[in-house]
Amino acid sequence: YALRHARWYLGRLEEGRLELGGPRRGELVAWFVSEEDNLRAMLTTLAAASPPEAARAARLLHGFWKSRGAYTEERQRLTELIEHPDVPDQSRAELFGLLSDVEWMVGDLDAADVAARESLRLAEPGSEIHAYALLGLAAIAGARGEREEAVRLGREALDEIDDVDDPAGPRLDVGTVFAEAGLRDEARAMCELVAVEARRSGSPFYIAHAESAVSRLDLLEQRYQAAEDGFRSVLEILPGVSYAP
Repeated sequence: YALRHARWYLGRLEEGRLELGGPRRGELVAWFVSEEDNLRAMLTTLAAASPPEAARAARLLHGFWKSRGAYTEERQRLTELIEHPDVPDQSRAELFGLLSDVEWMVGDLDAADVAARESLRLAEPGSEIHAYALLGLAAIAGARGEREEAVRLGREALDEIDDVDDPAGPRLDVGTVFAEAGLRDEARAMCELVAVEARRSGSPFYIAHAESAVSRLDLLEQRYQAAEDGFRSVLEILPGVSYAP
């Protein structure tokens, strides 16, 4: 019964996996909060009975954990799965990538770098996991002021990003790396493209993020009126953007 219960919740996570950045974000996050104990039980059951499924569940929970700032819990869960002998290398590569993101969010660049490099080492070249590992290393290099390395890694990530399920977020991240490295025209083009695609798909979450990124570039370039207009436009969008219930 416990395993059947766990797999039912895993199926629910799979159903909503591409919608966490879309119009249903608020509804999905509210569902996560209401089912948090059941989802914890799901992960515990799957870790004991089917580690590969547990690894997939952890990936699907990543966005929810981030929305709640549950970094301590996520780090513990990811580490336990990484160390499990029955987790396949490709799943372990993905878990290392998620762990790198967690360490980045709490400000531990050294730990983030170690985890991202492990993810890159284990991931198949050309895979989504490989692309995210490159992107993570690009962001880390940028945060350390290593601009040339950040741009090199960012370009490598771009070559692989088109094949990921939801490329909008990664493209914005590469845009941030490029902007901080001084490649503002490329960064602007990338963020504007994400904004256009987000309007087409009806995702206020990504519209707001992309237009905010463009407005920050306007501010850096002292285009103050354009920046003000852009930020005001984002403020009009925000009521439709749900980050948490």
